[in-house]
Amino acid sequence: MKPDDFKAIPPFDQLSDEQRQRISTSVDIVYLAQGQTRLINSLHEDNRYLLIPFKGRGQWQTSDTETDVIHALEVAGALVLLDGGEGTFTALDEVLAYRLPAIIFNQLCQESPNFKAHWTASLQDKRQALNEQNQTNNLSDFMMAHTRDAWLCPILTLTADTPLRTAAAALRKAECTAALVELANAQHAIITSNDLLYAFTDYEPNQHPCVGDIATPNPIAIDANDYLFNALLAMTEHNINHLLVTQAQQPIGILQQKTLLGVFANQSVLIAQQIERAKSINELLKTNDTLTLLIRTLHNKGVKPRLISELVSTLNRRLLRKVTALTLPTTKTPNFAMLILGSEGRQEQILRTDQDNALIWADDTPSDTMQHWSEAIHDALAQLGFPDCPGNIMVTNPLWRQPLESLISTARDWINHPTPEGMMTLSILLDADTAAGNNQLTDSLLNRVRSKINENRQFLAHFAKSALQFETPLGFFSHFITEKQDERRLLDLKKGGIFPIVHGVRVLACEQQINTKTTHQRLQALGKTKLMEANFASELSEALDFMQQLRLNSQLNALSMEESIHNRIEPDELNHLQRDMLKDAFKLVDQFKSLLSHHYKLHLIT
Repeated sequence: MKPDDFKAIPPFDQLSDEQRQRISTSVDIVYLAQGQTRLINSLHEDNRYLLIPFKGRGQWQTSDTETDVIHALEVAGALVLLDGGEGTFTALDEVLAYRLPAIIFNQLCQESPNFKAHWTASLQDKRQALNEQNQTNNLSDFMMAHTRDAWLCPILTLTADTPLRTAAAALRKAECTAALVELANAQHAIITSNDLLYAFTDYEPNQHPCVGDIATPNPIAIDANDYLFNALLAMTEHNINHLLVTQAQQPIGILQQKTLLGVFANQSVLIAQQIERAKSINELLKTNDTLTLLIRTLHNKGVKPRLISELVSTLNRRLLRKVTALTLPTTKTPNFAMLILGSEGRQEQILRTDQDNALIWADDTPSDTMQHWSEAIHDALAQLGFPDCPGNIMVTNPLWRQPLESLISTARDWINHPTPEGMMTLSILLDADTAAGNNQLTDSLLNRVRSKINENRQFLAHFAKSALQFETPLGFFSHFITEKQDERRLLDLKKGGIFPIVHGVRVLACEQQINTKTTHQRLQALGKTKLMEANFASELSEALDFMQQLRLNSQLNALSMEESIHNRIEPDELNHLQRDMLKDAFKLVDQFKSLLSHHYKLHLIT
């Protein structure tokens, strides 16, 4: 074999050329028929080796009953050699594999600490390694994005005899940095804010030319369906800062260099500016594709989901504030708070799923006024791509559109007369945050509801038990428990891992009077209490982040294939490191469930 063959196999890709050369002269190739086994044992010399299939799959089972499926270019036996014990590799197909002697493996571990750490790392360290492994060149998304995906300055057309001052005022009013100038024979030229600046400084006030005299004729143009990468090439080649964008050879907008560079780097500031500039719901529509592109780019760079979700949540709040302002009743502005609920309130929703919101107020505004306003908000959000909530948790539902004192009274009924539906609704409310309006109303609502919950220890226990309603999809022998759907073996990440952490932490935070919003912030605060060790809180936070990362990757792939997004993944599509980390995450979930059971004595609750 060639030394470069191991460059595609983590962590052998971290080794030097000399080390890989040593491997290539030491390995031999073994063949296993389907069902044939190989024993790897840390004590018997004949069985001390690594097995690295390059064709076919095998089931790996260790003496501590843990099982896994080893795919091509994955490794079996490393932890057995490092920690002791034995394991059995059983061929699930016809298998061809490299066999690396233990003596070479041990030498590599001694020579390269990073190589050894790959096998013994904590979940947090494994996540860091995986992010580095998966970081892709963000040019790929950038190159495949179309010009129409970027924000374009609207077309502003001036006549050739327009005075400079008039042109400058028109650009400022339209919030543009360039405009088209009509020339003879139906031709166009382009004039930019820089052109105006130079003209104001180059000419005496009484000698200012008209815009037709300083505009650049035959502006460089690009089709709306062309790639942004080609737009960058055109700007670079012609040393220009603006490109005319056309569709069917008709001008539809002007692409600015700063917008283009923002798409290339991080579009969040540009999206925020786009939202603030919008004067109608239609002008907000452009943010949809741009936001998805931002999410995909940040995800491919290895940015943690918690950071992506906080950024996206900030932009969504800005968007909801704008929608609220654009639909505000023309009558007296009420003393209101527009609430976002559930995962959006926790700043943990990344891709748009559905509308989860509420509207409360603390004055004598007529209910019919608030009803009409809430319907306008709902319709605007639907137009912007936010579908209706299947559970009807949105402002068009009278339950989620009522005066502050009325909603507090309703929440007290949920606590005093608990039902599964009431506890689910209460959990959504406890994650509420203000998107627009008076934040003091939200604080008053949450403080009074939390206080009522903490008066009732028995309710807290029943509330916590909801975290245990779904089984962790990890079997006794550490194999994934999946459900078959259309010839695929799937598991639900939300039910199996994400929900138990989120809800259990929500309950503990309520008990400990921790008022932070995100699950990660709540875990950090819980790690400073007697309930939970800081190290366990940190590992649990990493487990949550990793599961959210897997879910986001699956959802982005679904969007690429124009499929609906969901919470299920196919474990067989994960690589060995990802499967190993997911098992670690599920084990932490089980430990957390045990903590909840012990703390609230859930075994006594029927």
